[in-house]
This record gives sequence, C-alpha cells and structure tokens, in this order.
Amino acid sequence: MIHNLTQHTLDNEHFFQAKDFQALQSMFLQNVGHELRTPLSIILGYAILLHEETLGGLTPKQQQATTHIIGYIQKLQTLIEQMDVLLAAEMRRGYQEPLLLSDVVHDVLETKKLSIQQAGLTLSLETAEDIPVIFGDEQHLSQAIRCLLDNAIKFTPRNRQIGVQVYEDAGHVCVAVSDMGIGIDADELRRIFTPFYQVDGSSARRYNGLGLGLGIVRAVVDEHDGEIEVDSQIGDGSRFTLKFPVTRPVTQVKELSSADSAAQTTWRVLIVDDEENVVNVLQESLSSLPGCEVFTATHAHQALRILEQTPCDLLVTDYRMPDMDGLALASRVFQLYPETPVIVISAYIDKMLEESNRLSSIQQILNKPVDLIRFRHVVLTVLSGNTMGSEQANGE
Repeated sequence: MIHNLTQHTLDNEHFFQAKDFQALQSMFLQNVGHELRTPLSIILGYAILLHEETLGGLTPKQQQATTHIIGYIQKLQTLIEQMDVLLAAEMRRGYQEPLLLSDVVHDVLETKKLSIQQAGLTLSLETAEDIPVIFGDEQHLSQAIRCLLDNAIKFTPRNRQIGVQVYEDAGHVCVAVSDMGIGIDADELRRIFTPFYQVDGSSARRYNGLGLGLGIVRAVVDEHDGEIEVDSQIGDGSRFTLKFPVTRPVTQVKELSSADSAAQTTWRVLIVDDEENVVNVLQESLSSLPGCEVFTATHAHQALRILEQTPCDLLVTDYRMPDMDGLALASRVFQLYPETPVIVISAYIDKMLEESNRLSSIQQILNKPVDLIRFRHVVLTVLSGNTMGSEQANGE
C-alpha cells in the first residue's frame, strides 16, 4: 500500500496547541545546538591533541580511549548538524542552486560504503540516464538521503540488500531508498515524520536513535516543494520515494571570473558584526571576488554612517548586536535604502528572526559559524539579482 504523506494535517482543535509545542521544540533545538557547538569543538580539539601525542606520549590503552572519545564527540557534532539542517529546512533558509540529484546520491553513497559493508549488506544502485537538473540545497538534500540510508542500514538484517534508484517521473526527479527490513505499520506512517518520534519508544527498544532522521527528510522535501511516498508492509521492508520538481524559479547567478572582471560593475558590500574577528574573516572571504569592494562596521550606527556616505549593493549583518540588532538595522536600511538587499547571519534563531522574511529586503539567513564557500555563493546570488552596480546606480 502506497501512502502520499506530503500533506500533513492536524485536527483543528489541537492546531494551536501543536503550533506552540513546535515553537517550543524549535527553541529547544536552537539553544542546545548553540550552547554545545563551541564546547564540543574545544573538547574535540584537545582530544585530537592527546590522540596525536602532541601533549605527551600515551599507552596503547590510552590511545584506544582517545579514539573512542573522538568518535563519540563526532557523533554529537553530527547530531547538532542534523538539528541545524532540520531548523533551516523548516524555515526555508537553504541556498538553492542548479544540481544533479544523481550526483548528490552518488556522493552520499561514497560516504556510506563502509557502513553498508560492516552491516553485512549489499547495495543495488539504479540511475537513469539524462536526469534533469533541479534547484536545491545540496547540503540539505544530502542530509535527507543520508537519513534514509541510515534507516535502511539500521533496519535491514545481515546478508540482505538495500536499493537506491534515481529516475524521472512526471516532471519530477525521484530518489527511492528501499530496504528488506521490519516494515512499518500503517497506523504509524503519519507519525514517523514527526521529529523525535519513535515507533518503539520503550526503554527496551531494539533500535537506537533520537527519531530525528525522518523529520529532517520531511522538512527538506517540504523546503523543495516536493513529495514523499512510502510503500511499506510489516515484515516485508519499506520503500521511501522523494520527488522533487524539475522546473523551479531561481535567480540566475552571473559568472564572475578574473578574466572578465574589467567588464563587471563594482559591487559594494557592507559587513556588520560586533565581533571584529568575524568581520575580518567575512571580508577576507569576499576580497578575491572580482569587482567586489567590501566595507566593514562593528556596530549598526557605524554602518548607517557608512551607508549615508557610500551607497552599497548589499548589507551583511549579524543578528545579535548591542544597542541596535541586525533586524532593527535591516528595517532602518529598508526605510532609507529600499533597494539594498540584506543577508543576516546568526548563531541563534528566535521567533523574530524566523518571521523576518516578512521584511522584503532580507534575502537570506545564514548560520554561524559561517560556511565561507556557501557565503560566497549566497553573496553572488543576491548581487546578481541587482541589475545595476554602485557606479551605474550613482551615475558615475
């Protein structure tokens, strides 16, 4: 029996209660991720120094102990990354670009080869030819596919097979992951995509995990306006199919290369953050972009003075800053310079920031610590939507 689970509805009488719980759950995830990320990075750093004997020699048992410590810290970091993807996908904060879903699938499978072998399983991969391009967030799509594969590996007994198919069907690019595991009861199918839900929530359950995986899958599919289908029978395995539309509107990114930089308009970017080290890193990451002139400020009032003297094509601002935060700055800039787009960066997402997409000038919200490659892509995407650079806009 095939169930289409794209439209997930709640009874009207429980709607507001569920929304409040979801908001509380999102806040909890944000706080946990924010508070754990830095100390885990420090603990991992010292564990690696110990393991590499930088701080002194170790006995074989101590080497084994540090290996286990590093492994478990990395598992915790993976969990935090999953929470970040879940929240970003739910808020549609991903960066989407043209990509081949078949390439994403192959890259994920490369990282899962060892896990499949260690589980005593074989893999069947079928990829159709001439798969169309879709627009998607590669990081989020990879995480969704990885979650499906992790479940297939977890629930399939040894000496059996898991299958992966990539194909086109009725204007959608589809990826299907099938297993020969325990299957899912029909009554559970609409609950399994709820974050942290466990089909077997007892203390004696056979399979470990927090129940985040399928919640991430659903959030990523919704983020891409896609569909999920599940075909499952108890004792006969499961097949999860993700469907993503082939044609999606997207701002076309101009190719800016050093070869044609002379013909490009000068873009002026203003970066604002009360942490000077963050400003310096972001400025350096944009310095190599041809035709990109970067201005910096360490507080909102300084940024407004700069904009008064030098109109800019893009404002990149931190969210939490003293005196005037990033949203207040973005709102003020929208009043004074309505054509100036804004990118907000933040280590913490609250309700006000979630609702900030109502302010039309805010184009993207990026997590801290900032992925610099992703940051450059997003900056180029936003700038390319501006048909006039600073020189043209000022009539120079």
